[in-house]
Amino acid sequence: MQHTESFSEQSCHITADGHRLVVVRIEPTNGDVLPRRPTLVFLHEGLGCISMWRSFPADLCMAAGCPGLVYERWGYGGSDPLTGERTPRYLHDEALRSLPEVLERCAVDDAIFIGHSDGGSIALMHAAVYSDTVRGVITEAAHVFVEEV
Repeated sequence: MQHTESFSEQSCHITADGHRLVVVRIEPTNGDVLPRRPTLVFLHEGLGCISMWRSFPADLCMAAGCPGLVYERWGYGGSDPLTGERTPRYLHDEALRSLPEVLERCAVDDAIFIGHSDGGSIALMHAAVYSDTVRGVITEAAHVFVEEV
């Protein structure tokens, strides 16, 4: 992600569903975050990672006056590598096991998900089950089923 002077990024590692994941918190520093704003949670596509978002998360957080959270799922970027093949249920596992732990460890209890492709599918599945902590979902090219290859 690219930096500007109006927000700070804090990178760290957390453990979710038994895997070490890279997380970046975006916090506007110019006083533009309004009270009781949800956290924008960015969920990358199937070949993605944090750097592929470029400055989009920070730009959107600044425009919306909201904090942000961007993370790399298991098997992507600087997070733990995969140790085997993915099952057809891997999106469900991410949505219902890993993502709830990510949100809990990062103290996010009011989220708007912004998901692309696999990330959009994960966002939709999570929101369907955990609707009490999800204020909204913005998705682009989400899958509603997994095709056999």
